Amino acid sequence: MKRVFLTAGIAALFLATGTAHADGLLPPKEYDYLFPGPIIITRKSTPEELAPVCGRQKFLGGCAKRIAYVCQIYMLDDEWLERFGLTYKTVLRHETGHCNGWGADHAGGWTPELGEEEWPDPYEFQPDQILEGPSIFDRFLELGKRRLKEMEEK
Repeated sequence: MKRVFLTAGIAALFLATGTAHADGLLPPKEYDYLFPGPIIITRKSTPEELAPVCGRQKFLGGCAKRIAYVCQIYMLDDEWLERFGLTYKTVLRHETGHCNGWGADHAGGWTPELGEEEWPDPYEFQPDQILEGPSIFDRFLELGKRRLKEMEEK
């Protein structure tokens, strides 16, 4: 019963935000697979914190950027995901689809039918594949600062 309300809430939210036409919650099969590289997940506390890193992209619970062989995902904290009727795993799967090449237009995306018992999950993430914390940009910035400091000390 909880899943019915959850799916209904997601559908209502898509309709309310005007993204229901071509958008879907989950990526089409050609983009719905395990990302081959590391995934960095940076959580944000509010939609206002998430907006600057997602830019002009439409976002609901998160957004993703692929940087070479790294998938950088920005995602709202669980409290906000719940308010939007989303789960961590669903947003992770959605954003991983973008890192795999699924466009921002969400073409071919699909949302489970109301009352559907289970959503097929084609893969399981490896525990050492997902890094939570600062974004890849922040990590490189910190590395750069350390290197500059080391060079100054020599």
